[in-house]
Amino acid sequence: MLKYTRNTYRQMERSQMTNAHQNEKENLLVAMKTIYFYVQGYSIKEIMNMIGRSEKTI
Repeated sequence: MLKYTRNTYRQMERSQMTNAHQNEKENLLVAMKTIYFYVQGYSIKEIMNMIGRSEKTI
């Protein structure tokens, strides 16, 4: 009985880690899409000015 409980707990823990990882991936994807659509209207020079880099450092 105790062994079953330990295994069940491990499975739940693993499942929670997987869900957290999936949420993190989804949040990153949303952020990337948002940045992509925001940046589409700007030239490379304007984008470099926004992030504080010169074109030479790329």
